Amino acid sequence: MMSQSSIKAFHTKQHSISTDGRTHTYCLRLHVPHLLGIRSSIFISKGKTAAYTLARSDVLWRHVLEKGSEGVIHFLSVDTDVVTVSGDKDTLLVRGWDPSGGILQWEWPLPRTDHRVEDTHWYMSGSKLYQVIPVALSHVEVTVYNVGTGGKISAHSVPAKWIADTSKCILTTSYLACVSTTLDGKTLFGVLDVMDSEEEAQFWSKPLSEFIGKTPLGPTLSVEPVPGPVPAVIMREAAGNNARYLVYLSPKGPQLFPKVLSEYTSVVTVVLEGQHVLLQASHSADYHQGKLVWVREEALSSIVAVEMLELPVSDTDAAIEQEFDHKETGILGMFVHRISSQIIQLRSSLMTLLGDRMSEGQSSGLVRDEFGLHKIIVAATASGKLFGIDNLSGEILWQRRLEDATPFLDQATDRKHMVLYVQRTTRHFPHPAQCLLLFQDKNTGKGSLFIFNPFTGQPTSEGLVKLGFRIKQSSLLHQPNKESLRGVLLLDDSNNIHVFPESTREVAHNIAASTFLFTGETNGTLTGYALTLSPSEHLLVTEVWKLHIDQPTIDVVGKNPMERVHSQGRVLGDRSVLYKYVNPNLVAVVTQAPDPVHKYLLSIFLVDVVSGAVVFSVVHKRAKGPVHLVHSENWLVYSLFNDKFRRTEVVALELYEGKTQSNTTAFSSVLSPIQPIVDRQAFILPATVEAMKETITEKGITSKHILVALSTGGVVELPWVFLDPRRPFTLTPEMREEGVIPYMPELPIPSESIINYNQTLMRIQGIHTSPSGLESTSLVLVYGLDLFYTRVAPSKTFDVLKEDFDYFLITVVLTALLLASYVTKKLSSKKALKQAWK
Repeated sequence: MMSQSSIKAFHTKQHSISTDGRTHTYCLRLHVPHLLGIRSSIFISKGKTAAYTLARSDVLWRHVLEKGSEGVIHFLSVDTDVVTVSGDKDTLLVRGWDPSGGILQWEWPLPRTDHRVEDTHWYMSGSKLYQVIPVALSHVEVTVYNVGTGGKISAHSVPAKWIADTSKCILTTSYLACVSTTLDGKTLFGVLDVMDSEEEAQFWSKPLSEFIGKTPLGPTLSVEPVPGPVPAVIMREAAGNNARYLVYLSPKGPQLFPKVLSEYTSVVTVVLEGQHVLLQASHSADYHQGKLVWVREEALSSIVAVEMLELPVSDTDAAIEQEFDHKETGILGMFVHRISSQIIQLRSSLMTLLGDRMSEGQSSGLVRDEFGLHKIIVAATASGKLFGIDNLSGEILWQRRLEDATPFLDQATDRKHMVLYVQRTTRHFPHPAQCLLLFQDKNTGKGSLFIFNPFTGQPTSEGLVKLGFRIKQSSLLHQPNKESLRGVLLLDDSNNIHVFPESTREVAHNIAASTFLFTGETNGTLTGYALTLSPSEHLLVTEVWKLHIDQPTIDVVGKNPMERVHSQGRVLGDRSVLYKYVNPNLVAVVTQAPDPVHKYLLSIFLVDVVSGAVVFSVVHKRAKGPVHLVHSENWLVYSLFNDKFRRTEVVALELYEGKTQSNTTAFSSVLSPIQPIVDRQAFILPATVEAMKETITEKGITSKHILVALSTGGVVELPWVFLDPRRPFTLTPEMREEGVIPYMPELPIPSESIINYNQTLMRIQGIHTSPSGLESTSLVLVYGLDLFYTRVAPSKTFDVLKEDFDYFLITVVLTALLLASYVTKKLSSKKALKQAWK
């Protein structure tokens, strides 16, 4: 077992509360013994509540509520207690939290109503909770509850026939503010105090043009409440206009704040002593008190694309590599370069001995280490921010915001994603590394791309490029150009092919005959395309096959392009070899459809996307998603929910050619394709799966383990021996010789297999693995509401000496052996000389 201090030496974790455009901020001073005088800020987001200290960026406490609509927070009030209203139409829960520690103090349900939750508003005054429901063309229902007990105190209605079905209303303190559009096209802004009785109710209404003046605000105007004790709203155009107006709602009528709010300011809360907390559209939380104290990047809770890249070599190693780029200078020139590089090495060694490690010319130690464990994490977020993160320290090295950038939306799974391609790594000195981020413009919906240096975040000469078409599919070329740069193929919605950058077009022309693309639709239609050249040497795509599954597709998963298959077969107990069915063009298609008999049908299709042939398929009855799938080498592992037994199951498939390996280099149109032998087995997992990923190493020699993220916040490392579909019910001597264990239906989750130990990770969205310089070690990044980085060694660290290795003992032994061999040599020579004289 490892100590906690040893664990922290190679893993990092960052907490977030997430921002999704619906975040609200409240500030208060806590008068409790252990937090006396410390100001705290309460943040709410979609299904999350959290508290920060304003003196630091530490998270005091955090609660993640239920998934889906049941965990959506509709109302939050901060006073002596933190009160939240969350849930959906069927169940609305009022909860009270301790603001100092986040402890749940009480909870009670609100009575069900026939009105939509979106039309219901709440307001807190002392110990009373006011529920306000506008009824179109009639009245406003106001119900008062005791917030601590849930008892109904009173109920009354206020006439409001001016509220239409299309009115947009919000409640700020006791004022109900609505924006309505009349039949003649005028926009009216109305305010009603719901605390007044039916006799005292006063309504204030005025055309918006008279109130604000000539503005670009049109009929799409919307209003947003300003959290806090001050009754105020922000008026903005829903279509995305930059102008935002702050309006104070007073008893004498609304008053316009003289200053127009910035485009990047979505919520403003003003508290005593003139301190402000601003939540910007860039998804950063700042605290100002005369100067910037801290910044938290909450955008990291919505990562949609991530890659790990090797760091560049040091200046010394770069100078050595540069010698081989000057062969044309002759012997004298190469000799001068060699002397200069050795002088740099000598200076670096002296500086290292003197303790000055920062004199190497590269700040922050961003230099490739000996074992390739130090890398940079490049992450793109849903808010359009790019980050460069040090994987060892978790420090944000650089960040860049892309204007009008929004991720693609997977209609089958509702997952947001961007595409991040590594076009050139650091292994091609002197050319710098280069990445390309593919996303869509939030205004037009058309594709855009951003080319940048992953170690500085600076754009290249192309920089941000707005494409004039919608992106249907993209692919990275498998061959680089003369500058070691790999191009990107883009297929638009009109089936036209584009190559970017233009310098890689020649490579695309050369490999067009061996390049294929495929697209998958949500209706279950897969289409394969081949690249061809027109007579005028233009790239074209030709449809070569189409597959209709006739079931809605929920996921399409291919193999990791970075993986390497080390062994082509599996040695059995009788010393024979079972050869793997390794097809790099094989993808797994997951479909789900309702069934009148079995309720649900979940199907898995293995499709060769070059020929369009279905290699294998399996149907699970009374099973449904979410499905998490890992596809690697010759095996497939996926999780599903068994609706019949109400449990999570994990299914493993292995594909083999048989005991005779086929010749894949020789093609014959006469012979039919090989039909693989499929071994399959299902297991019970006593937990809910959030994400799955396989470990990956540089050469593929190390055994593969499956990393499974659980809803409980743990990440389990499952060895392949547990998921082996060849596990028999009765173990034979041959199976024991092969290393197979007997079949048990339930997969164990031992505590020592949880790689994040006591660091609970909430709302995990994905797991990213990357090879290191050590064949035994795989780097792991778990992202979601939290960020967690660590490294795992599936086959143990067979290529690294242990930390407790006794260097002194081995030195003594080697020295003794050296002396013994020298003495033995002398004695042997003397003995041979004596024998020669006899």
